[in-house]
Amino acid sequence: MRDGDEWVVNGTKMWTSLASDADYCWLAARTDPEAPKHKGISILAIDMSSPGITVNPLHLMSTHDVNETVWSDVRVPDANLVGARVGDGT
Repeated sequence: MRDGDEWVVNGTKMWTSLASDADYCWLAARTDPEAPKHKGISILAIDMSSPGITVNPLHLMSTHDVNETVWSDVRVPDANLVGARVGDGT
C-alpha cells in the first residue's frame, strides 16, 4: 500500500534464502490491488534492518539458510522501488 512517499508492506514470505544475514531483500509485492492476479506486482529493495521485519529460521535437514520473513507495517521509501510501478505506467 502506498502512503505518501513510502510503501507500507505487510505479509509473510516463506523460503527466503539467506534472510538472516542479508542487508537488503528484493521483495515482489502487490503495488496495484486493482490489477488482475499477476499484474500490479513490483519489486522493492528493502533494508532488512527496517522496523517491522521478523526473520524466523526454518530448520531443514540440509545446512542451507532458509527463513520465513514476516512484514508488519514495514515502511519502504518510494526511492526503493526497482524500475516502474507495474500497472500505472510510471
